[in-house]
Amino acid sequence: MQIIGTLVLVLFLTIISGHLSARHGLPTVVGQLLLGVVIGPAGLHWLTNSMSLQTGANLGLILLMFLAGINSDLKLLRRFWRPGLVVALLGVLVPLLVLSALGWSFNFKWQECLYLGVIFAATSVSISVDVLQELDQLNSAEGTTILAAAVVDDILAMIALSLLTATTTSHQVNLLLILLLQAGYFGLLWLLRPVIKRLMVLSSRILVTANVSLVAFVVLLALAYLAEKAHLSSAIGAFFAGLLLGQTASRTKLQKDFQILGYTIFIPLFFVQIGVQMQLTGLKQRLWLFVALTLAAIITKLLGAALGARLVHFDRRSALIIGSGMVSRGEMALVVAQIGHAQHLLSVADYSTVIAVIIATTIVAPLLLKGAIKFSQDNQ
Repeated sequence: MQIIGTLVLVLFLTIISGHLSARHGLPTVVGQLLLGVVIGPAGLHWLTNSMSLQTGANLGLILLMFLAGINSDLKLLRRFWRPGLVVALLGVLVPLLVLSALGWSFNFKWQECLYLGVIFAATSVSISVDVLQELDQLNSAEGTTILAAAVVDDILAMIALSLLTATTTSHQVNLLLILLLQAGYFGLLWLLRPVIKRLMVLSSRILVTANVSLVAFVVLLALAYLAEKAHLSSAIGAFFAGLLLGQTASRTKLQKDFQILGYTIFIPLFFVQIGVQMQLTGLKQRLWLFVALTLAAIITKLLGAALGARLVHFDRRSALIIGSGMVSRGEMALVVAQIGHAQHLLSVADYSTVIAVIIATTIVAPLLLKGAIKFSQDNQ
């Protein structure tokens, strides 16, 4: 019963925080992220990062990225795949180099410097997806490029992490095997296209309530699970599940059903849980490191991705939108940071500081993205 009480409290407060954010011209996600900080261990300590909260948040992430996939224009995504690749490459390389150098200036060991670079090279566009959907920009040229870049960015982050783990630990990771698994996963997605279409036709004949949506949910969870097994994130699997199911005759029904399911419970939990992970342990002692890492993480990702966008002939306003959309670190960076901490490559104080920086960039990112979109619209 305690879980139900917690759920009532959190969802009630997300309604209020989201409303207040919207009233003040901010993306609703900002209010939910800040709510997590306020009621979590860094604030009132009403909520902890429990297993039940993590499970709900993981489902929220999966549903959010599924909705991004099913609402995406596949023709546009194919068209902007090359720009997305260039944006991802520059958006990974610039933070990797700068943050590694910054770690060295704070007297980190070389392994720690590399881990800092890899942590902040990762991007999580789940936050940006919510803002893009709220502003009806998901299928714009900039929004599509951000989504395409996110897929490549996820793969690059996992490769960099695998290489680093192989060189800094006694456990040797078979990078070739990981690449083969990832290639196999994308090959499986290609083969499943006709199977999923046929499956959704047959699902309407199943004699259970919500038959079509239930089958689609099983497909979604299965592809998210297999993505993790292939050393990709569940978010990427969910995104491609949305793309595949979006090509079926059930698209409109699934859009409606999953939007209600996601935004009623699980997606708000995902945003709140990110804020709950903010810790103040050791932050006062490492305040200058926190400030330096936060500024570097935001600036390098924004400039790196924007430079990539300029190289593929986007104008300055569009490049600013794309760069802003890639700033959020979110769950991908948290996963990489946790792995580094488990390998004893980050002290408790430094780990807490890094987590705080990830949360800070995640809160700032939607503000930057909305500001960039508004600036572009006002200057057209």
